[in-house]
Amino acid sequence: MAAAGKTVLSCDLGIRNLALAKLTVRGGRVVTVHHASVHDIVAEGGCTARNCKSIPQDRMIGYLAECLSALEPELLCDPPPAHLVVECQPGRRFAALASAVLMWGRLRVPGLPLRQMSPLAKFNCVGGHGRAKGHAALKKYAIECARGLVPEGELADLNDHVADCVLQACSLGVVRRRGKKGA
Repeated sequence: MAAAGKTVLSCDLGIRNLALAKLTVRGGRVVTVHHASVHDIVAEGGCTARNCKSIPQDRMIGYLAECLSALEPELLCDPPPAHLVVECQPGRRFAALASAVLMWGRLRVPGLPLRQMSPLAKFNCVGGHGRAKGHAALKKYAIECARGLVPEGELADLNDHVADCVLQACSLGVVRRRGKKGA
């Protein structure tokens, strides 16, 4: 039996990667890790292309759908997700892939609350992204923050993709108010 809290299926989309984490969250912290994985959807789909930009968008969506379908029993089993959150990246290609994940979630679990989260909003659970600037610094900071939010010994091989999923799940429902600098 899972610990009390909300079970969140959190997804992070990269140019060719899909990171998934199904986590039970309570009070902005992970109580239970049910699933965490990163998939190269292009390679798993049987494509050998190195440059993903050369792959037509409909094929990318197909690779994504195949990956989600293969993982469906594990992602949707007990406890079923109570929320689905996907990081929204800029660009049409990412928007189409994120929409496909959200549509998959709603079709598989009718009424499932859906949420897209901006790349910086995931840091709301830790009070913001601090002074980290630039992609590499934010990735490193995400891993540091996520380690402090999961039970000790869980996710020992935490990478930046799964760390993003953890932060998104923990930030779900956290509203950060904008104010003066330093506030």
